[in-house]
Amino acid sequence: SKALATVIFLLLQQHLLLVASASNFVTTSGTKIIDENGDEIFFSGINLGNWLVWEGYLMMGDFNYRTHTQFFDELSDALGGAEKASDFEYEWRLNYVDEKAIA
Repeated sequence: SKALATVIFLLLQQHLLLVASASNFVTTSGTKIIDENGDEIFFSGINLGNWLVWEGYLMMGDFNYRTHTQFFDELSDALGGAEKASDFEYEWRLNYVDEKAIA
């Protein structure tokens, strides 16, 4: 029944919350990130900003492009149509970052 399914769902949710709160996750101590053994750990990563959604301030240094759409429209005008702008965008996403850059 629907009531039984709701009760089971709520019990499962409660169980998962209890398990998660009892699990050892990373935490902080001041400015340090600490693992479950109390050892300091470090993360590394990269920022893929401007890859999926063009950000105006990163595109040609022109602050007139506030949105992806504004830049895309201007690019369409410059390249002679939306199809060419779409082709450019496709190539951009293929070549902006690759596995070698991340690995």
